[in-house]
Amino acid sequence: MFERFNESAQRVVLLSRNTAQRLGGAAIEPPHVLLALLHQAPELFRPWLDSDEKLETLREKLEADGRGLTPTADREDITLGREAHSLLAYGAAEADRLGHAEVGPEHMLAGLLRSGDPVTQALRDAGMNSPEARLVFVAASNGSAEVTTEAEDLFRIIEQLPRSQLGRARALLQALLETNRTGGQD
Repeated sequence: MFERFNESAQRVVLLSRNTAQRLGGAAIEPPHVLLALLHQAPELFRPWLDSDEKLETLREKLEADGRGLTPTADREDITLGREAHSLLAYGAAEADRLGHAEVGPEHMLAGLLRSGDPVTQALRDAGMNSPEARLVFVAASNGSAEVTTEAEDLFRIIEQLPRSQLGRARALLQALLETNRTGGQD
């Protein structure tokens, strides 16, 4: 499974394992992956967590939820939990959908949001919603230097997508903006 993961994504997996060990987990679970992503790829969260303080608040909340366990002595005993395995598979599917050969941290985060794991509530509380986040991740994974949630910037980023993805991305952004404009009511 991990042979498609780029170097940064592999570091996220390793850091997830270390985080699980430090917090006392017997297996890598979605909160460990999210903590590793916050550490390894904080730029993915900047549109919603626009300050170091907000990033740190989310980190502290996630770590506090996982404290109180006895740390596992042997790293070899830590396995990939079922939910974490699913979110990594969702991340690989996101890379496939975008036509990317490698899985990166942005795909992993998109997989986490797609997984519906309870840890995603912490992200929603921070203002991150799946359709908007997916657009930002698509832009980030297509080489955009800046990750933003401003509508004009998103349209500019979308224009850089491969032609095969352009129409769908425009429609998704338009639907998102319309939903935000109407407050989610039809």
